[in-house]
Amino acid sequence: MPPSPKGDGLEEERLQEHQHSRTDVGSKNQVNLKRNQLCAQPWSFRLQLGKTVTKVLTFWVPYHQTDGWSLIDILMGLRNLDDLESCAAFCRQNMNPQLFNYAFTVTLLHREDTKGIDIPPLCEFFPDKFMASSVFSKARQEANLNDVVPGIESDPIEIPMDYTASDLDEEHRVAYFREDLGINLHHWHWHLVYPFNGPRAVVDKDRRGELFYFMPQQLVGRYNFERLCNKLARVEKFTALRDPVPEGYFPKLDSLSSSRVWPARTPNTTLKGKLE
Repeated sequence: MPPSPKGDGLEEERLQEHQHSRTDVGSKNQVNLKRNQLCAQPWSFRLQLGKTVTKVLTFWVPYHQTDGWSLIDILMGLRNLDDLESCAAFCRQNMNPQLFNYAFTVTLLHREDTKGIDIPPLCEFFPDKFMASSVFSKARQEANLNDVVPGIESDPIEIPMDYTASDLDEEHRVAYFREDLGINLHHWHWHLVYPFNGPRAVVDKDRRGELFYFMPQQLVGRYNFERLCNKLARVEKFTALRDPVPEGYFPKLDSLSSSRVWPARTPNTTLKGKLE
């Protein structure tokens, strides 16, 4: 079996041998690329996603789950921040970007030597998950204009409220809540703090099940309040998973990393796939 990322014996000597061999990455950061390769050697046989940049990470796919938990386990087991920095730099360049972002963020939140680090929100790493590609085209135009004409003021880029539908659909009255960046980022961050599986140091938390019930219960309660304020009924329980879903939804989002368009859910769609 390949050696552990922590290294011992000959592996330890090789790590020490390359301790001072450093290569610039970017304008400020320095990482040891030779050590990156040594740390990453045992991973290729474990991570099925590997370098598949075009695949979208989803934990509905079993081997995506396994890859995520395996990578978290490896990063959590590294001895110090230097090893973590080296291996993270390698992963960032050689692994699925969404897998790396998930595993590395969970690691930063749970390692004792990285707690308190200010982690940027997901929308800054993958803005295409929240905004249409047309927004990025306008942003590039403004950026290029600033490069050509220094000192010119950029025009603000507005994302319309009625983006995915119109008020002709009564459910669109509360789209501002469902599509709010802050609420969706909170939901994502909650799953980073409380992943449903992984190393014991990550999942072993006090009152975990109670908190899992409490957070969605509070979120749905606030959503019901917003619906009542917009003259809509409370949400209905979705328990019959094989019944058609009356409401349609058209996200109008692209996945820049995979060059795909998120499909729409037409009215009265029946869920298929993993339920079959």
